[in-house]
Amino acid sequence: MSFALLALIAFAISAAVHPQARAAAPDTLCLMDDGSGLAAYPSEESLSQAAERAETMVTRGAVTSDFRSAMTVGTTSSAAPSDSSIARYCLAAGQAARASSESSPMEAHAYLLSAFRRAEAAGDMAMGARSAYELGLVHARNATAPSQSGSRIAGVGTAFTSGTSPGGPCQVLLDEVGFESQGRSVSVAALQCAVRKARSVSDFSLSSLASLRLARLAIVAREQGDPIASVDAGQSALAALPLSARIMDRDRETLVTARLIEAALDGGSAAHPELSAAIARLRSGGARDPGIAAFAAAMEARIALLQGDAGRADALLQEAILLEAQRSLPMRMPDWLLLRAQVDPDRRRALTAAAFRALEDIRPLLPVDDGLTGEAMFTLMMRDVYEAAVEAEFAALGSAGTGSVAGVQRVIEAYRQAEIQNLFGSECIPPETPFHVSDLREGELVLYPVVLPDRLELIYAWGSEPGGPRYRRLAPRRDVARRDVQAMVRDLRTLGNREHGAEWQAAARGVYDLLVAPLGDKVTAQTSLVIVSDSSFRGVPFAAMQRSDGRFLIEDVALSVAPALDFLEAGDKLEGNRLSVLSASLEKDVALPMGFFPRLGSTSEEAQIAAAVDTPGARRGKVLEDFSTNDLERAIRSRNVDVLHLATHAAFNGRSDRSFIVADGDTILLSELRDLIETNRRFGDDLDLLVLSACETALGDDQAVMGLAGAAIQAGADSALATLWQVDDKGTLQLMEYFYRELRAGKSRADALRLAQLAMIESGAGNADPWKWAAFTLVGGWR
Repeated sequence: MSFALLALIAFAISAAVHPQARAAAPDTLCLMDDGSGLAAYPSEESLSQAAERAETMVTRGAVTSDFRSAMTVGTTSSAAPSDSSIARYCLAAGQAARASSESSPMEAHAYLLSAFRRAEAAGDMAMGARSAYELGLVHARNATAPSQSGSRIAGVGTAFTSGTSPGGPCQVLLDEVGFESQGRSVSVAALQCAVRKARSVSDFSLSSLASLRLARLAIVAREQGDPIASVDAGQSALAALPLSARIMDRDRETLVTARLIEAALDGGSAAHPELSAAIARLRSGGARDPGIAAFAAAMEARIALLQGDAGRADALLQEAILLEAQRSLPMRMPDWLLLRAQVDPDRRRALTAAAFRALEDIRPLLPVDDGLTGEAMFTLMMRDVYEAAVEAEFAALGSAGTGSVAGVQRVIEAYRQAEIQNLFGSECIPPETPFHVSDLREGELVLYPVVLPDRLELIYAWGSEPGGPRYRRLAPRRDVARRDVQAMVRDLRTLGNREHGAEWQAAARGVYDLLVAPLGDKVTAQTSLVIVSDSSFRGVPFAAMQRSDGRFLIEDVALSVAPALDFLEAGDKLEGNRLSVLSASLEKDVALPMGFFPRLGSTSEEAQIAAAVDTPGARRGKVLEDFSTNDLERAIRSRNVDVLHLATHAAFNGRSDRSFIVADGDTILLSELRDLIETNRRFGDDLDLLVLSACETALGDDQAVMGLAGAAIQAGADSALATLWQVDDKGTLQLMEYFYRELRAGKSRADALRLAQLAMIESGAGNADPWKWAAFTLVGGWR
């Protein structure tokens, strides 16, 4: 979305949300470059006070949902305020939007981009640096994978990421930067710009933080096989170390320096004088903090390992472990135990198991995000430990029996659960009777793909197994590394572009060969396949996987996905024509503070189909057209609901507290939807199925895709049917008509979706394009 179009939309939002003629809010002040639409202006003083209110909210971690109202100021002056004043005001609004649960990354992007441009106009380098940094954080959150939209912002792309963009990174932010271009390109530009500007005004804290976030971004990109050409993670962190020493706040200096040392080593730096000097600074402050002393010892151990001195490395790690144990919350204990496991191969399994136990002990106390870089704590501190524990269990298998395979599965399940709970928080708890392998029925097949750095492992359990279902391990694919898998997945995800090319097809066949072909004759038309995928396969349209002869996987099996088995219930068979359906639709433009949501065509007709309004012999459901939050609440409280069908925009923004359903003039957070659905249990039953037919999961963001997987869990339903990308209205209408026809005929949820997708393929013309039907994914209960 262009900045000019966003401004026009913002004006509509402002008119809807702030109709007062003599007041101005972030929407009008930050998104109208020329101040159009204002008969008068706020004073410099009122802008300063509003900015202070927002800054205080952010500092205290207490950003209210109505921060926009708190920032609304009176317009009493005929003179426009200075660009510098507006820049500070918009920066504060952007920071508040980034922190608010009732905002969106798009809104934060718009405010911060405006703040940067106003700061540039004012020549305020310090304000420009802060605005660029905050903008970089917005997009870094969505930069876990390259943008799948195919669009690139002006000045960014191969030329920019190669370091040859004319005008440099700051010029990129002055050009047309649409939010749809989110991802690494924008994040790299913004963070590099922040580094340059912060250094020019001697803001050593901000320049160091921006360098750290840039290095971390490059490290993650390299791990995913998609390195950022213009960023050397190790050098970025090393170059910042002398500047971090000049941070005036000693505690801040220590924390930032420590993380830069770690990023330099993670980025591939070898022993270097700057590293030694920085570690010495940590050592000097370690007397008052055993955690800092432990960190310094661990970093020295890593350098000793690089120099081939395993004995010294082991002694330093023992020192680090003893020091870390003195902390009230030994947050880094798992890391230091894991490092020691690398140094001492003979005790690797025992030390890895100790690291795993240490992580399980502290995991409930860890925050969702890292307070310094904003990264997900799971990625930063947990994933490597869980992965090492899985590796150790596989290494111990040898020729052991299936009992050991079940042990591997338990570790993998803990891995999956940790990721879910880190994203959704303590409110996300497993059902009272979680699914167990012994619950598998004839023809049901559970598949755990585990992507490790050097190979692919597959564990499965089959309900038709002679003697009963149990976990088995297939031969590992050692010819396939994680980077190979991620490259295939990136190509397969391009199917989510309406104007997709053909590159997805080779990837669809490659992923089929990896995951499905090894299962052999277990995959038949009578099979229900449940895939418990790890992050490498998250967001994959599994239905579109293809055999070498071009036949789609959905033509052979019924499919569902699960984030973790312990959060799964297979579900009971539905009542066919006796289903109680509550169907709500929205078929109008909706302007809200967190974005503009354009009219969705055919949603009213879709709601009628879901509720069986014109289906002879079926129980007629309740239909809410252009529904409000109150409408939905009253309807749920008044009846038992088996299926809740929401034909409206639904956005999954990674974090559960930012994922929402759009109603008429309002949004409903997933957590709020769960509270509404909880009332359904008063009638003696759980919600069987939640259908979200127009959801907008960010295909490039692993955590946002996790939002789709967690929708059923978070909302309290046994299963959810939603899409991996936004599909066209008429295609959705047709698929839903097929789906409900099969569901009311007594088919299982997975079979009903499969038959609907097959009907789309068989109908030919545009409906056969997998872009229209492969996005639909069943999460959770499949029966």
